[in-house]
Amino acid sequence: MKIKLEGVVGKRFGREHNLNVRNPNEAIRALCHLIPGFREYLISAHEYGVFFQAVTDKNTNTGYQELDLGCGELTLVPVITGAMNFSWQNIGLILIGVLLVAISFGAFGIAYGGVTTLSYSLKMAAMSLGFALIFTGIAGLFAPGVPEDGKQEGSESNDAVASGGRPTATSGSAVPLLYGEYLCSNMPVISSYIDDDNDGHLLLLISEGAIEGLATGDSNTDLYFNGLQVASSSVKKIQITDGTQTTKQIDVVQSAGFHLPIGSSLGKSEEGDPNPQIVRSFTQENADNMKLRVLRGPCYCLKQKSQNTGGAPESNYRDYDTDSDKKSKGRPDEADDYLAWNARVLDSDGTVLYDRTVQDKKLKAQKVYDFGNINIHGAPIPISIIVTRLDKNDIPEPWSYEGGSAMRSFSYVKGDIQVVSADVTWDERLIYPNSALIGMEFSAGEFTQMPAVQGLFRGLKVPTLNNNLTVSYAWSDNPAYVLLDLLTNPRYGCGRHSYTTVGPSSADVVHPGIRIEDIDLASFKVAADYCVAQKIKFNAYIARSADALDLIRSVAATFNASLIYAGAHASLVIDRRLTTAQQSEFRLYSNANVIQDTDESGEVTAPCFTYEGTGKKARTSAVEVSFVDPNQFYKEAKESLEDTTAIERYGYNQKRVRALGCTSRDQARRLGRYILASNTLNTETVSFRVGTEGAMLLPGDICLIADPLKVRFPLGGRVLSATSTNVVLDREPAISPGSNFYLYTYGASGIAQKSKISSISGNSVQVQGFANTPTSMQMWLIVDEDNEQKHRRYRVQSVKEDGKGTFDVVGILYTDRKFDYVEDGDLDFGTATRTYPKNTNPSVSASKINFSIRNLEA
Repeated sequence: MKIKLEGVVGKRFGREHNLNVRNPNEAIRALCHLIPGFREYLISAHEYGVFFQAVTDKNTNTGYQELDLGCGELTLVPVITGAMNFSWQNIGLILIGVLLVAISFGAFGIAYGGVTTLSYSLKMAAMSLGFALIFTGIAGLFAPGVPEDGKQEGSESNDAVASGGRPTATSGSAVPLLYGEYLCSNMPVISSYIDDDNDGHLLLLISEGAIEGLATGDSNTDLYFNGLQVASSSVKKIQITDGTQTTKQIDVVQSAGFHLPIGSSLGKSEEGDPNPQIVRSFTQENADNMKLRVLRGPCYCLKQKSQNTGGAPESNYRDYDTDSDKKSKGRPDEADDYLAWNARVLDSDGTVLYDRTVQDKKLKAQKVYDFGNINIHGAPIPISIIVTRLDKNDIPEPWSYEGGSAMRSFSYVKGDIQVVSADVTWDERLIYPNSALIGMEFSAGEFTQMPAVQGLFRGLKVPTLNNNLTVSYAWSDNPAYVLLDLLTNPRYGCGRHSYTTVGPSSADVVHPGIRIEDIDLASFKVAADYCVAQKIKFNAYIARSADALDLIRSVAATFNASLIYAGAHASLVIDRRLTTAQQSEFRLYSNANVIQDTDESGEVTAPCFTYEGTGKKARTSAVEVSFVDPNQFYKEAKESLEDTTAIERYGYNQKRVRALGCTSRDQARRLGRYILASNTLNTETVSFRVGTEGAMLLPGDICLIADPLKVRFPLGGRVLSATSTNVVLDREPAISPGSNFYLYTYGASGIAQKSKISSISGNSVQVQGFANTPTSMQMWLIVDEDNEQKHRRYRVQSVKEDGKGTFDVVGILYTDRKFDYVEDGDLDFGTATRTYPKNTNPSVSASKINFSIRNLEA
């Protein structure tokens, strides 16, 4: 949509903007996120006699009811008060800025039938709004979901991201998701078997969805086979699909199947004992063929002949039970007991599907027996494999005899029977659309189990945003875009999924979920740019099932964000440093604009502002952060941070957390600093109640509060009159201004402005000058910028309507010093001592206080 801002609005915020939005509501919401000060200007414009007219390419006179109708172009024209006719016939054509914000963020309709006053319309608009956090947590109540030792919060996402998946995929196994760049281990096995040529075949699932592919594009360096790079391994052929395939792309794996590793040995038994057996079963009802691998040890008799007259001895291998040397010469009877075994395959009815006995009398080296093409098609399950050792007794002792001119000696070797594995295959179309696959063919050799495969891949293509908020899908390791994908993907995320059933009674089915249209894209774009600026990335292999809410919270926590629901849209709020443009973009509050609780007689029953703080012993002074280190072959590493000043103040209190998706030591240290600073500086919350203006507050907004109970003087109120250099207040501040005292009030743009105080005389304040002259009834605050303890800023955490047209606000202490430490590593706690003015009562002195003791008995 082409968005044009005319007049003073365009001069201040830019004449033309092009954004991927559908209607005026979305356009206004996006501009409020992307342009600093735009939302504040709209909220307060009516106080200065500025109203608006919306013109679209569909309708030259757009009213409130039409703000959600689609259009291709929007022009917002400021209209001064003198050009307006206050009649309810045209109130829908001349728009009020505060209602534009309320409707665009609140997504509600206003009925004008019986409304008779403008103030009532504003009140109804405010009552229809109410913003509450979906996800709350603590790192000082910021960045919820960070997995912490001993805490339930974030535990499921911790298991899903930090733990590996199942080595063999079974029905109900979680399908993995690969984000960013990561070394995938324990990829689920779709098919694995060894063919008649003793070649192994593996088909593994890399990730659901379309991925970018190998990290460098070179399989020789990006893939590992039993810990060795593919170039140094026995791999013959590799095939990879990126998840966009619609036909069969992997031909190195011809059948579906599974490799059943057994790896059990059959030892000998004595005469009279039962023959040792190994029994294994499986229940794959679609199986067609089976192959059994058995490793037999050597079995032979070694004869050595030494001449009495000297000369080199002669050696030769003979049958284990050879009869050429008569027993009369001393050969033991046990030598007849050569190595022998039997393999049988039975179905559930006891029908023998395969039966073979093996008796090798002379086998100089171990040998692998491959019994392939055992037909099990259609056999009732379960199918049982039984391998039985038939020979008994120990290996005979060596013996010898002398005859003629030579000495003859005999020794015996008899190994064990080891059942290596069974490979079960069946015919199936191995396409798996929307899934990234890797197929491998390799020389099986004498592997006793399928080799481990690891691969360094670039993962899923996720929705990304350009400056115009146009959505395109590309690879990204930006956690804001990862979160957007988890929220909206209809296949593996929380997105809405619709399909049509196939059959004689076909029907359209819709599974509820989050659409891309339900996302406040501008807030995600702001978050993504923040992640780029702070070098925050998300690289992870999510290989186990996890609660969706838990996982979403944890991903948002990686960049200090919370997800809120405002006006039927999911939006992101980041705990971050105020930008230069935002340094004065906060709301001003004192007892002059806060609602106090009173009883029936009008007596005040509670203060304007209520505070809660954290216990000093509960404040974290050391953090141990776990992360994945690519330099250690993607093994978990730990980074410890301690703050000596905090330890001296609060004692040693360590917290152990895991940085999900973190593959950078610097990023892990940043998270550790964030947790330390949040727990030592965000130590206080404030709650208060306001009227209809609370509807315009959003989580993340900054409030400057002058609480008379904290500052001990009335330093907030309303402006009576003003010039650019002199402001008349509604009360006397009763203070002597210091060298760094400022007067705060609102300017014509609705944004708080400040000017340094030169002098105070009664209720008249002389200032160095305001860019925008304040008007009467605006809020004012006097702030000592050298004393942050008295005039604190709070970041709004939640705003909730109580149903009576008032709003309960909760905020958390905000300080720039926190981000000095998080981003620069410089933590300043400020002064350790506090001084308070001494209260004196001139009517009381020591000389006027008398004490006497009365004798009650007298």
